[in-house]
Parts: sequence; structure tokens; C-alpha cells
Amino acid sequence: MSESSIKISIKFSDIQSAKKVEKILDCGRKKINDSFNAGKELFLHEYLRQTEETMGVDFDSWWIVEVVKRTDNTLYLEMIGSPSGTREQDIITWLNLYRAIEIKGKMILDGGGDIDVVKFGDDEEIDY
Repeated sequence: MSESSIKISIKFSDIQSAKKVEKILDCGRKKINDSFNAGKELFLHEYLRQTEETMGVDFDSWWIVEVVKRTDNTLYLEMIGSPSGTREQDIITWLNLYRAIEIKGKMILDGGGDIDVVKFGDDEEIDY
């Protein structure tokens, strides 16, 4: 099983959408941490299903939210996990359904052999 990382900034069309996604991801982060501390596995896609927040996306990935921060209508997100095998990754699709208008950053895919980097937006580093 591969373990990859993603570090992105997500600009939303409005501050309400950014706040909503921040709350979903932060609650998910806390619930995932609590589950792992109790010796159980819980990943973001399972949390989204439990809270009926999948927006119709059938996740083929697993993610653990490590950092979620917001400044105005922009979120900064760091996760580790395993992305879906599709070209447009399911977490990116999910963010777009919540009115993301710009996603920048990169995903580092480590399958135990070659390491691939998928970039979103321009090449600038995300700093927050």
C-alpha cells in the first residue's frame, strides 16, 4: 500500500464555503485522531460518509487530515494517505463541489518504488 502526502491551498468562491469545508475537515481531523488513539482506524472518506458530506463522490482513497487552516476564503490543507487511481483525484473533485475556484500545491505519490509528484496550479510553494 502506498502512502502519499498532499499539501494544497484551496481558494473558494466565498468565505461561507471556505468556513464550511474548514469545519468539516477539522471535525474529521479530530474524529480520525480520536479513533486512532482508541486503536481504531478511521479515514476521511469514512468520516464523510458517516456525516453524509460526500457530495456524491464515491471515494477510492484514504486520507488522514493533518493540518487544516483558513485565512478568509482560502484553506490550507495537509494530509497523508493514498489517493484514488483516477486522473482527477477524488478529494480534488470533492473540494470543487464545495465551490473551490483555485487549488495550488502538490501531491507526492510514493508507491514504494518511484516517487511521482502531481502539481496543482502554478509551481509556487505553499507557505502559511
